[in-house]
Amino acid sequence: MLIYRTIKRYIETGSVSDRERISRPRSARTPALKNSVRCRILRNPQRSTRKISREFCVNHETIQKLVVEDLGMKSYKRKNVHHLNDSIRRKRLERCIKLKARFAPGIEDQILFSDEKLFTVEEASNRQNDRILASRSQDIPDDIKYIDRVQKPLSLMVWAGVSADSGTNLIFVPQGVKINSQTYREMVLDPEIASAGEKLFQNHPWTYQQDSAPAHVSKVSRGVPRAKYRFHK
Repeated sequence: MLIYRTIKRYIETGSVSDRERISRPRSARTPALKNSVRCRILRNPQRSTRKISREFCVNHETIQKLVVEDLGMKSYKRKNVHHLNDSIRRKRLERCIKLKARFAPGIEDQILFSDEKLFTVEEASNRQNDRILASRSQDIPDDIKYIDRVQKPLSLMVWAGVSADSGTNLIFVPQGVKINSQTYREMVLDPEIASAGEKLFQNHPWTYQQDSAPAHVSKVSRGVPRAKYRFHK
């Protein structure tokens, strides 16, 4: 049968190569639909493919193939970043220029970087990936079916300082304690920063880096310790 078909194909086409496949003509992914979808996406890149499929009354899989295969686009997740306005950008540029002029190469090893972080004591959940396998929704126990949410969850403030080779002890701020100039001095500067020069830098010259929070730059925070170490914000 194979030899017969090969001879027949040679007689009809003059070649033994496979015939050109004739597939079903496209009825949905037409050039007109392609251009329309491209225009919709250019006007609003956040428009979902499901919404586009409903607007054009076309199957969702058809729109997905059109976007990926015909338009060469992919779906990307939005990323969380720090808010930067013109004033913040200008201030950061000025400080970077000052830092570059002030410190020689390698001096970053003699800087203690510090910051605070507020941790929320609440279960994290991803609605897209956090699923439960069960035959019926009623069969799922309540302790794993629901995720409790409160308006003001418990939180914990933690402070830490890090250098190129080591770091300070973690300082846990008790619940309800407000970080002002006095508490910052008593909980961070006096117990940790005052001895950091000896513990972390072996009494060599070093710089303490902190942000511009009011408690950090007040006269109470920057008064007495100024003679022991150099501040930088």
